[in-house]
Formats: sequence, C-alpha cells, structure tokens
Amino acid sequence: MKYFKEKQGMIVLSIVPDDKAELLSLKAQYSGYYFEYRLDLADNWLWLDGDTVDEQVILTLRDSAEAGGIEQAHILDINEKLELLWDWQKEYGCMIDIELRNLDAIKEFGKLDKDKLLVSWHSFGEYSKQELAANINAIENFSSSYGKIALNVENWEQFAEICEMVKSSQMEFLAAFMGKSGVSQRCLYRFAGAIGTYAGFKGSETADGQPDIELVEDIGLKGLTGKENISGIIGSEQVLRSLGISYYNKKFQEHGVDAIYLPFVIEELSDFVRWVKKTKVNKIVSGFSVTMPFKEELTKLVNKKNRVVNFWNGKEFMMNTDMSAMREILEQLGINSKSIVLVAGSGGSARTALNALAKYKCQIEISARNFPEAIALAKDFGSKYVIPENTNKKDYDLLINATALGMKGENLLDMIKSRKFKAAIDLPYNNADTPLAKYCHKKERKYVSGRDFWQLQAREQEEIFMNSNKVTEV
Repeated sequence: MKYFKEKQGMIVLSIVPDDKAELLSLKAQYSGYYFEYRLDLADNWLWLDGDTVDEQVILTLRDSAEAGGIEQAHILDINEKLELLWDWQKEYGCMIDIELRNLDAIKEFGKLDKDKLLVSWHSFGEYSKQELAANINAIENFSSSYGKIALNVENWEQFAEICEMVKSSQMEFLAAFMGKSGVSQRCLYRFAGAIGTYAGFKGSETADGQPDIELVEDIGLKGLTGKENISGIIGSEQVLRSLGISYYNKKFQEHGVDAIYLPFVIEELSDFVRWVKKTKVNKIVSGFSVTMPFKEELTKLVNKKNRVVNFWNGKEFMMNTDMSAMREILEQLGINSKSIVLVAGSGGSARTALNALAKYKCQIEISARNFPEAIALAKDFGSKYVIPENTNKKDYDLLINATALGMKGENLLDMIKSRKFKAAIDLPYNNADTPLAKYCHKKERKYVSGRDFWQLQAREQEEIFMNSNKVTEV
C-alpha cells in the first residue's frame, strides 16, 4: 500500500517547528500540502503533539554527518533516533525520513512501518553517475513506500542524467535539487520522473534550492502531471521575481491551456540548450522569454530583422517582443527626427532601444559606467557616448533607463546627472516605484514604467504561448 494515495504532484513544505500557533496556522492555510518538520534545526520540539503531527507530516532528524555542514540543535545516536521516531510514528501515524546510510540499523531495529517510511540520500558535493545509480537502486531494493534524493546539480546536462535514472526506477521519488538552478529544477520535478518535491517559506528556507510557497502557488506546482507544455523565462536569479510567472500561469488556468510558465535560472545558455536538445522537453516546449544576462547575446542575433532561426531545433523563429513594445512607446511619446534622446546603459536593453530609435534618425547619446561597451555600442549605431557626469550639459526630450538601476531601489539619477528631460522610459521594475518614477511624478514629467513596458510586450508573448507555437522571445 502506498502511503501517499494521491497521484497528483506532492509538494512538501519544509519548516523548522518553533512555534505551535504559527505551525497550526500554516497547516490550516496550506491544508492540501504535506509538511516536513526539520527537528534537527529546531531549538525545542517536545511540544509537538497530536494537534500538530499527523499523516501529512514527515519528521526529519538528521545527524551531523547528513546535515551538509549545518550546525545541529539536536544530535542523537542512531538507536536513540530510531526509538524516538518509531514512538512518534506509532502514536501519530506520521511519515519518517531515514537516511540511506542507516539502512542496516533500520533492518536491525525492525519496528518502523515501511509504508510510512521515506529513505533518503543526500549529496551536497560531487558524485559520480555510478554512485547515483547505485544509491537509487539501494533505495528501490529496500522497498519503502517512498525514496528521496537531495542532490547538488552542477549543470543542466547533469540534471538530464538524474532525470533519466529517476524515470527508469520503479520507486516513487521525492526530488530535492540544489545548486544555482535548484529552484527551477524542482519546478520540473514531474518532468524529472518524481512524484514530489520540497518547498519552503520566503526568508525561512531550510535548504538550498527551495521554491517559496508563493512561487509554488503562482505556478500551480502541486497540480502538475508532467505532461504540460513548457514555457518560461530564461535568465539569472531575477527571473524568480518575474511578473510573467503569475501572469501566464493564471492565463493558462483561466483558458484551460495545459501549459506552465517557469523561471529558468541558468549560468550558461549553451548548457541549457544542450539539456533541451538531449531530453524530450523540446517536443513539449511552447517557448522561452529571455532576459539578462542573455538578452544581449540574443538581441544581437535578432538585430533589425527581428527574427532568427530558433536556437534549439533550427526550424522555428525568434522575435524581439521588447522591440515591439519599445516602438509602440516611442510612437506614443511622439519621438521624431528633431528629438534628442539619452540612453543610459550598454547591454541588450540599450541595444533594443537603439534599434527601435533608428527609424527616427534623431540625435542619440549613450551614457554608461561600462564605457568600453558603451563606446562600442555608440559606434555600432552612429551615436555619441557621453560620460554620466557630463549629461547635465544638454536638454533631452527623452531619457531611457536601460540599466538595472531601480530594480532593487537604486537611483539612476545618482549616475546620470541630467535633470533636464521631458519624459522617461524606466525599464527596471519591482513592486514599488523606482526613485526615477518618484522624481518624474514629482516634476510632472511623462513617465513609462517597467511594468507598463512589460505589459505591452507581454500581450504579444501571450498570444504565442497560448497558441503553443515554438518560439523564443527576448
């Protein structure tokens, strides 16, 4: 008999049980989820009782050898540990997480109910493919109800190897991927052949790689089957805060589209492309949005033609939806050949803005701290580079903030000294107004926010994703 009877995806919310009232509140709020109690990280857990421990709870009590270097609040020897967990399992019917390396002790102990047992293997460093296979087989041969692998994943090609092994196993695994792409890879747990994964609460994560509960619910992670069409946004860690995560997944759910939109945190574009090519994922991909730091690389490919061959199968197309949005905004602002425009930045967003401005043949200046890149960009577009300190010497019709300044509350105007501009396009966005936004509102100047810009380019992406065409946007 399987302990977890649901065949839908299983999300385990990992928490340090420190306060009974808070714990009861969370269990009530997220009643459809399982909970892992990290007893080894709690200062005191003797207050746990039948109100807080039930069949939807996994008890985890690691020793120092299995904790990944985390200082332990409680260290028990294996015999004390097994006695304690067995008592709780017998009284509350909860699930017990036991490390693979303790299998001999479990066999000797002989009391734990295998139907309520999860055998786990953790590797916080390097491991070989042979070691991975051997440990998956060992867990499977023990015939517990569930297995768990918590692994550091160095790249997307290694992730593909792990997925192949998990899928080939008869055991139902919970997968806890760690590393820089851990959050993204946990979101793909169903496509990796696992029945579940672990998540946490923002600011209180108990392990590396945990998606927070807000991201879990925005994606609808619990309800995944592994058969959905995949789309998402490629970039560095800022993609975890992308407006598109909530926006597109809500659209898919509203219209009954069997698809998901995920954040893909990657370090090398080529590594991610190899993963897409190597797995069957490329057969169910609807498309990807691409942001920094890869936007510049792809923007150069798109260039003025606006379309290039798709980078993973060579058959479809890529389009620059940022370009479309920028052109629409420039039209709305009335830019013409007499306009004087200051572009702050030297990356992909700046290049998109310059491409969109090209048709107006207006006077353009480029300013950035990275002056070698900015000078090269100015040369490419026949524009003039001006150091930030000298931007106060001219009046501008438009200031375009194509830097990341503002995304975390930074003020572009600490770099750009000009205050003589009639309008601003402020591409960074967060939940609050940027300092540039506040300045423009105070001075009653025309202002287009990063959210406004995002909404314009999102309309075009939405049509593409909803129709499941294979495309990459930048």
